Amino acid sequence: MAMNWGMTPAIPTMANESPSEIPNSYSLRNDALPGNLGASVTMNQDQHMSKIPSKARRRRPSSQTYTCSYMECRNRKFSDQACLSRHLREKHDPEMHYCPITTCNRHRKGFPRRLNLLAHKRRCHPNTFSHSFVDSSQVSPKDNDVIDNELLVAGGVSEVGYLEADDRLGIKLKALMDLRVELASDLDVLDREIGILEGALAIMRDDGDEQAECILEA
Repeated sequence: MAMNWGMTPAIPTMANESPSEIPNSYSLRNDALPGNLGASVTMNQDQHMSKIPSKARRRRPSSQTYTCSYMECRNRKFSDQACLSRHLREKHDPEMHYCPITTCNRHRKGFPRRLNLLAHKRRCHPNTFSHSFVDSSQVSPKDNDVIDNELLVAGGVSEVGYLEADDRLGIKLKALMDLRVELASDLDVLDREIGILEGALAIMRDDGDEQAECILEA
């Protein structure tokens, strides 16, 4: 057998192979994955692509605004019809609700909403009005939470001053009424003790008169 000394064997190149014989690296990677993992990778890629919102699905924010027609508002604008309706009801409604307590600041400056008046009565005049004046069908828990915030937003800085003054007067009034109750109970005790002492003094006087009469007769 003849040996080919001094010559290197031919190295096969990719150019000598046909395109069909070139291995597909992507298919090899999927085939190399165990079980159905290769299929799950493809499904995850498809799901990720489906979650990307298309331009057709994006909604542009509405540029429509609603304007108050009253002169004092100077064409104030609102984002939707509900905000404008609430503004008209609370700011421009001619019907006002006043506190019946004549010494209260809210007797002259009323509330635009009846719920605000009910909250004012419950907070500032708790002992004057019964808790039954708050109707559960008219005041919901949500209304109770936002009433104070609505008052501050609607009235501004001056409203805060009125609220603080009402709170101070309400606290002072409650303290005075509690003191009156305590004094009334003390007065009852004093009246009973005075009655006992007056009875004892009367008995002593009667006994003294009888003894004096006995001495005179003797």
